[in-house]
Amino acid sequence: MVDPGFGIGATASRRTVVGFTGAPALTQKSPAQSTWKAPRLALVNLDPKGQVLVEQKALELQLPVVSNQEGQDFDLLLVWTGERWQLQSRSGSPGPVSAEYVQGPQGYRRRAGGGRGQAVARAVGLKPGRPSPAVLDLTGGLGRDAFLLASLGCRMTVLERDPVVHLLLQDGFRRASEQPELDWIPERVDLHLAEAKAWLAEALSPVPDVVYLDPMHPPRGKSALVKKEMQLLQRLVGSDADSAELLQRALRLPIPRVVVKLPLRATPLAQGVDTELRGKTTRFDLYFP
Repeated sequence: MVDPGFGIGATASRRTVVGFTGAPALTQKSPAQSTWKAPRLALVNLDPKGQVLVEQKALELQLPVVSNQEGQDFDLLLVWTGERWQLQSRSGSPGPVSAEYVQGPQGYRRRAGGGRGQAVARAVGLKPGRPSPAVLDLTGGLGRDAFLLASLGCRMTVLERDPVVHLLLQDGFRRASEQPELDWIPERVDLHLAEAKAWLAEALSPVPDVVYLDPMHPPRGKSALVKKEMQLLQRLVGSDADSAELLQRALRLPIPRVVVKLPLRATPLAQGVDTELRGKTTRFDLYFP
């Protein structure tokens, strides 16, 4: 059975949040998100040997454990398969969604060797012959960009305020780090269950080279995978109504580069964008405070 206490990165003095104690307080939404309604969520165990693990997570998340049949009474299900945690709707469509870095598009992306030429890598300032930057990712999500940047040598501090998404992230990094070629993950990825605004309010030590912000937006891509993931995550956590405020806090810090990832045609979160990098569906707004 998987060690439920698995963590990513070295324990540090700032790392006060290592589990899910008090987690519901981290998921309070801004008044601007009044149209979002918290889904009814429950845990389902598909592994005969996983009952202790699932019950422990249920206690930490303050959520019920139900059978597959009972799960029809809930909007979303957090399922332990015996191998991974995954989020799915009660109907099974869209879904399931998990944090996956070895197989699928993310694994292909890494193996294809796009490297430092990829837009996100250029956005954080990765350049040949220069040390890889330390990046503070304020909105972890499912960790795709964090994993890619870590695979290119960046030292990543990843924050995620929603305890369920944090569990998916933690589980994805755990499974990936079991692969011999990815054994660098614990050294480069430091994952925290934390509210980004509270994190920025404290003295950052060490100070990162880059702050990275990828706020939740309605899905615009044509990819079925993107739609599936975005649909479920938006049902779970809603949109990031406080992302503009979060950016303003980051811009007031003595950090040389702040990067915001947005849909291609989205309005900038703040005036004064110094430069931008455009892709087919996304745009990176760069600020140099």
